[in-house]
Amino acid sequence: MVTMARSFVYSLTNLEFEGPEVTKYADGSWRRDTLTFPYRNLSCQLKQAAKYKEIIDQLSEEESAGITAHLTITGDDALSLTTADELANAACELLAFATKNTVYWVEREITPALEDAPHRLRRSLGGRARDFHSGWSIIQDLVITENGHRPELQMFLSSVVERYVDVLRAKLQVPLTWINESEHVDFVDLRFITLYIAIERLRIEFLPKSTANYIHADWQQLLDGELAMEILAVIESRTDALSDEQKRTLVSKLRSANSASTSFLLDELCLGLGVNGLEKDMGILRNKLTHSASYGNFDFSKVIDLQYKLSHVVDVCVLKILGHDGYYCHKNTAWRNVRLPLVP
Repeated sequence: MVTMARSFVYSLTNLEFEGPEVTKYADGSWRRDTLTFPYRNLSCQLKQAAKYKEIIDQLSEEESAGITAHLTITGDDALSLTTADELANAACELLAFATKNTVYWVEREITPALEDAPHRLRRSLGGRARDFHSGWSIIQDLVITENGHRPELQMFLSSVVERYVDVLRAKLQVPLTWINESEHVDFVDLRFITLYIAIERLRIEFLPKSTANYIHADWQQLLDGELAMEILAVIESRTDALSDEQKRTLVSKLRSANSASTSFLLDELCLGLGVNGLEKDMGILRNKLTHSASYGNFDFSKVIDLQYKLSHVVDVCVLKILGHDGYYCHKNTAWRNVRLPLVP
């Protein structure tokens, strides 16, 4: 049976990139406008939209969102709509993380058409719309090394997309959403809190559960028995009689004592991934912002410093989880591309 090639073309918003592949145009001009990467037996091509530079300049000036690139996924006629859409969604999530803009597909065209799907579909940006900002990318298009030029963004996608789609996406998608959200809020308080939520989600999803820090394996059951009453009796022997509310509060605190603190667990996550830079002050600031809506004893410059440091820790954790074996760039690397150290 002869199989037919089928292509799904997705129009992407807010993707700023330069590809390693050159397109020459009839007027004699040329652009490094194309990037390809594989997923299993599928071919994926990113290409800048027509009038790409003019669109990027306009979006930067107007602080708006618009189509800047197209993703073409090509396979045989067995390539399903569900597979193509999920791959396009996953690619957008990775590109958003790598380029620090909200990349989202708003149009899809199928060639040749499928019987049960429209030839062309347009989705509303709705709540997904974010203003484009031309700034930094944690994974840059091109990195210059002592061994020559590396198409870093292409190498990143080629090396991580299959593992992300097939293994990690169910656990990593939510942390990536929070990381992306942190790039689109103006207040440093909110940036810090969204990043802290991101690293807590990483802990929940990727830190193996351990009983090593438990007081007792049956701690909750002990408190349901006589232990809680015995502890309350000791306290009341040193104080006045406790109210029912005070007793409930104390028992609640005792119940949570069997769990390791968040700061301890985050340290364990970073240790396991081989990531340095998590500071005690980050947990203190998180508690101050959450419980008192203030910076506590931190001044504004310290809060900004902690936000950038936490951003670095979170991003490197994600790169380690993805298995990225390459270069990255961040404010905390002094905007230099540095090689990601491997997990020890």
